[in-house]
Amino acid sequence: YPALCNVLMGNCITDLTLGMRLSESGYEMLCEGLSCCTSIRRLSFAGCHMGDRRFLWLKTGLLDNLTLEELDLTSCGLTDVAAMSMAAVIKVAADRRTQYSFAQRLREYPDSSLPDKR
Repeated sequence: YPALCNVLMGNCITDLTLGMRLSESGYEMLCEGLSCCTSIRRLSFAGCHMGDRRFLWLKTGLLDNLTLEELDLTSCGLTDVAAMSMAAVIKVAADRRTQYSFAQRLREYPDSSLPDKR
């Protein structure tokens, strides 16, 4: 699992598909790697049957990640418990996008355009 974490922390991967079950320590390492990764765009857990408990172990990494655009949780055995956590992750990501968009639209006036305060 340290190799997986190192790959994510190395910021060289944009697409990762994990179709296998990981242990608790594997999810902890993945969470740590996701928190630091600035290149990942797509992450798939399709078919890994992680369940709610393992998804909750990932929540911090998903909340901290700023670049993830697509998350595939097909056939992961998630219930309403994980859905509430996923909703929180989606809300944080949407709020970040809104803040970023707002900041990009702010006008910046160069000093020369402001009236002289003499």
